[in-house]
Amino acid sequence: ASKVTSGAKLMLMSSQGGVQTAGQVAAAAAQVEKQKLMAEKNATLAKAFPNSAQLSNKKQDTSKPHLTPSQARAETWSKTGIVGLRDVRLTTVPEDVMSLGAAARVLDLGGNQIAHLPSSFATLAGLQRLRLSNNCFTAAGLASGGLGELRSLTILALDDNKLSQLPDCIGSLPLLKSLSASNNCLEALPATLGQLQ
Repeated sequence: ASKVTSGAKLMLMSSQGGVQTAGQVAAAAAQVEKQKLMAEKNATLAKAFPNSAQLSNKKQDTSKPHLTPSQARAETWSKTGIVGLRDVRLTTVPEDVMSLGAAARVLDLGGNQIAHLPSSFATLAGLQRLRLSNNCFTAAGLASGGLGELRSLTILALDDNKLSQLPDCIGSLPLLKSLSASNNCLEALPATLGQLQ
């Protein structure tokens, strides 16, 4: 192999009959040189740290199988206890959420079209913050899911729904510190609210 000296002009014919300019040849030569340097560097590292290649192979072999987006989302919810499903056009509470049970601490379902809580909603016994704003809830739609059974609930947001009254069960939430129900057509408040401290 001969070297190209500075200022020399060189044209190579490819097997397809195309012409490569000196710039293209120089770029290709630089890429080959870069790959050669990387290979030498990796070989040096492998000699200095002979077990590192084995460790990286073990990590790859024991890695988790690929998760679907839905599975990854449920796994994150389970780890953090925080479920964010705001503005995703839901009409019902997803079963994935219900499967979290007491592990769910924060649930944001704001900005959807949900009208009823599922009958299994009370299984979210560890729920501390619940945002149901900007939905289609009525008092009956809230009470149907056992909202009053969420004994750990401290914050409840019901703004911008179709509420003409609040369900009586809200008064049975012993830890409730913040209740927001603005932009509804409330005609009266339930007497049970007086039970809150």
